[in-house]
Amino acid sequence: MSKTGFKQDNIGAFIVKDPDATLDYTIDWSGVLSGSDTISSVAYDVESGLSLSTAIGGANFSNTNTTSSCNLTGGTVDTIYSVECTITTSESRTFVRHFRVKVEKQQL
Repeated sequence: MSKTGFKQDNIGAFIVKDPDATLDYTIDWSGVLSGSDTISSVAYDVESGLSLSTAIGGANFSNTNTTSSCNLTGGTVDTIYSVECTITTSESRTFVRHFRVKVEKQQL
């Protein structure tokens, strides 16, 4: 499974995001999809029970046949959001993956 825009530490995948940035993050699910199975739907939520768009301040998500993407904007500085991504496939399979969004001011 490949991830675009993510970093890795001993806990797992995470994103470092400036609160003023609006960026896209993509997960390629082709490694877990079998045969002609494709992504039918995708949802991103924050593990606290809030929707991602409520917690971060703005989020749109989409999918292709093999990838899911979320577009994130906003967030509270020095906050780490635990995000859950769920896809449902054309063969009625459900896959769930977790990552963190660390919001901090980015310096050059």
